[in-house]
Amino acid sequence: MLFQAYPGKLHLCADGWTSPNVIAFIGTTIHWVVDGKIVSAILDFIKATKAHAGVYLAARIAECLREYKIQDKIMGFTADNASNNDTLVQELSVILPSFPGKKTRAILLPFSRKASQSSDSESDVDRELEMIEQEMTGGLGVGDEEPELDEEDDIAADVQMSDAAAVNGVTEDADLDSRLDPLSAHDMNIGRLSIAKRTSSFAMKYFDSLNETTATLDALEDWLASPIVNTNLDPVMYWTQMNHAGDPLARMAMDYLSIPASSTDVERSFSRGGLTISKLRHSLTDETARAACVMGSWTTLDGAIPKDRILESFKAKKQRLRKKARTGDSTIVIDD
Repeated sequence: MLFQAYPGKLHLCADGWTSPNVIAFIGTTIHWVVDGKIVSAILDFIKATKAHAGVYLAARIAECLREYKIQDKIMGFTADNASNNDTLVQELSVILPSFPGKKTRAILLPFSRKASQSSDSESDVDRELEMIEQEMTGGLGVGDEEPELDEEDDIAADVQMSDAAAVNGVTEDADLDSRLDPLSAHDMNIGRLSIAKRTSSFAMKYFDSLNETTATLDALEDWLASPIVNTNLDPVMYWTQMNHAGDPLARMAMDYLSIPASSTDVERSFSRGGLTISKLRHSLTDETARAACVMGSWTTLDGAIPKDRILESFKAKKQRLRKKARTGDSTIVIDD
């Protein structure tokens, strides 16, 4: 099947919906990358027979993923801020051990005050980031003290200059009143190192889950220390091309970049459902509504619908109708 054969990770959006004919569904959409573009489709409309408690939702979604045989391919999960979704994510990670659960949140919060410090030997960069964050939330004022770096945290001069030039170029375009001071290479050093330190543990866990070699981790470190790449390509398209070129980091980049930033796609699926179950079709059953919405979404996906099997089914049904139409000496012929 299309989703099973996909070489990377898949992502889910989910939300609850009540159809116009008062049937409760759990809508789920699936997201991945195809030819350099992020693609989404309705995965399923799951009939809900109980209250939308997090434990119940997790059990039904896990059942759906197992039915499609993609329970080990799910990486990201996007939903609204309802409290039951916190329980859903936690419970889903218990039911499906391969699902990272709340761990994926940290990749979206690299500067969060809630981010845990994993080592007692905290570097000057980490302490400087804490000080800057306190100043930004009502402290002494950013820039009162010059941050200091360890020698081991130094980044090559050409990398610092490249980073500073790239950011300052954007700043000049946006700062029409010339009110912003240009960022120094030292400032860029602070930013780059903070991102690298906050995300390195997630990258290592990611590669461990893929059973990659240490060569890939070396590639990650080399990339984090390399100059910024100047390109007009969309990031997903860029990493798709790098994937074709055999870059060991491309698959990880595509997997992270394809995580949906909002649940608008699942809301759009409910709009499709509302158009399907119109005022003139209120007698549709949950199975019929589900089939119409899901199959309608899949029609644009190459390989998602087994067209040959469907045609064979129609031909077999047509033959059964011909036989049933023959009664006694009179024969009713159904024209093509």
